[in-house]
Amino acid sequence: MNEQSAFIINEESHEKIVKEDEEEKRKELKRKKTNARQRAYYQRQKDLKINAGIIKKTVPKSNAERQRKFRQHNAEKSYMYSKLCVRKSKNIYNERGLITVTGKDLCDCLDETCPGCHFPCSKCNSNKCGLECRVNRKWMYDKIEIEGNDFVVKNDYKHK
Repeated sequence: MNEQSAFIINEESHEKIVKEDEEEKRKELKRKKTNARQRAYYQRQKDLKINAGIIKKTVPKSNAERQRKFRQHNAEKSYMYSKLCVRKSKNIYNERGLITVTGKDLCDCLDETCPGCHFPCSKCNSNKCGLECRVNRKWMYDKIEIEGNDFVVKNDYKHK
């Protein structure tokens, strides 16, 4: 009987140990779930605080602040618009390779009747581009001097 009672005690203690292990595992899972929930909760609270700060910054409190923000916004818009206008006016040739002021398609040899005496351009495939493509170009030839004689072709379209 001693062996049987020892076996029964071992079985009971084994069952107790297994139950305790299962209980510990359940508690650990529960603790992990609560930790995850708490982390998520704190993260949401943190996000809400950040968003509240952003909202406070963007929403003006008084009518005077609204007007000031409106004026600042319009001033920024007009500044950006003027920058764009200046940038566009700096290009002497437009996006098609024509002179922006007159709209003429002048060859880089400065002859108005020339159909194009240069090799085709690698960018726009025009025969009127010299060494550099005329599309959105910011400079223009002043004059062409031919060596060996005093013949000089001046650019009539060059604005000063």
